[in-house]
Amino acid sequence: MTEPILKLNSEDSAPEPPPKRAAIRWLVLGIALSALFAGVVVAMLLALPRPHTAADYMMAGGLATMVTMLAFFGVVLATHMGGREAFYKRREK
Repeated sequence: MTEPILKLNSEDSAPEPPPKRAAIRWLVLGIALSALFAGVVVAMLLALPRPHTAADYMMAGGLATMVTMLAFFGVVLATHMGGREAFYKRREK
């Protein structure tokens, strides 16, 4: 015999933070991602030989964009989409 599957009510979930608090969280995330972007650009420009060409700046900006987007995706996945269960759910044994 199988056990019934419990359904989660909206009351069981964690309460939403007040709008002002949520706005501050997004602001801090934006500032942190901007700092990450700037840091990757500076690191790439220091690593590339001088004199820099337009292609060097494009490579630095492209890599910085990729790293920043991956970081943003990781933060959103870990916090808002349920962590590990965002793409698949483990089977119950």
